Amino acid sequence: MLDQRGCRIIKAIAKEHSFSKAATSIYISQPALSRYISNLEATLGVKLFNRSTIPLTITPAGEILLQYIQKFQELDQELQEKLITTHALSCQSLRIDSLPRLAIYLLPKIIPHFANAYPMIDLQINEVERMEGIKSLKDAKADIFLTNRSYSDSHYKTEVLCADPILLVASYSPLMQKIYPGAKTSPLKPLPINWDLFRHSTMILLEPHQNMRTAAEKVCKHFAITPSKIIEVPSLPTALSLVCANKGISFICNSAVSGLTITSPLIYFSLGDIQHITDIRAIYKLSNKNPYIPIFCQIAKSLLKTI
Repeated sequence: MLDQRGCRIIKAIAKEHSFSKAATSIYISQPALSRYISNLEATLGVKLFNRSTIPLTITPAGEILLQYIQKFQELDQELQEKLITTHALSCQSLRIDSLPRLAIYLLPKIIPHFANAYPMIDLQINEVERMEGIKSLKDAKADIFLTNRSYSDSHYKTEVLCADPILLVASYSPLMQKIYPGAKTSPLKPLPINWDLFRHSTMILLEPHQNMRTAAEKVCKHFAITPSKIIEVPSLPTALSLVCANKGISFICNSAVSGLTITSPLIYFSLGDIQHITDIRAIYKLSNKNPYIPIFCQIAKSLLKTI
């Protein structure tokens, strides 16, 4: 008797107080609209609109019908949302792509809690580099990509899971011991940076296109630092071993330090506001309705807080 099309017609007439204006607003012809209302009134046995007034007015019976139309549409919307949620909850997997470093040092802190809370969910974890991780999201091969760089695209959301600042690290050499006697720094308690001490130091950097190399270059640009000499290495453990040997300075994140072997005392320096360019982020597609994406992110935030 009354379908979605009929609901649109009744609401349009009640709003416009005119058959012709209502027909124009919902893109149907006036004769078709008039026929529909006449047939509906005949079926119901009541007049819905008073056509003798200018402008046209709705009758008491029409008001009652309008109220039920509003309730019907609200229930229909609620039904659609519940069906979508039910479909989403039928998802029995969560696919996580992660930078290798984060997979090694971060996921062991999160996965046990998530798995205990949602034992029926299959977890698929892949270690990928940044471009592959973004592509996996675009191709719907992953639900979440864990990274330490933001991604600007209106079709994606980036959530910061925890602070993971980039720090300058140097050997606690005799020179540093003289300048900072008795210093007991850690990645969680770094000293304020004094670039005058390091402007002519050798920088030990990862190979181009690695995330930490990109972050280090942003730091140097921010502080207008031009390294006098660069040593390129393939990995953070290699970089840190050279720093321990007092062959230069480097950059590192909190999350990486715990998994590395430190063979001699080091001293850490904070880099101000720019240090947060390496905070750990979860990126996912806004159109992805897997309900376990926000659940995973919330668990990660509550567990990590700071690395």
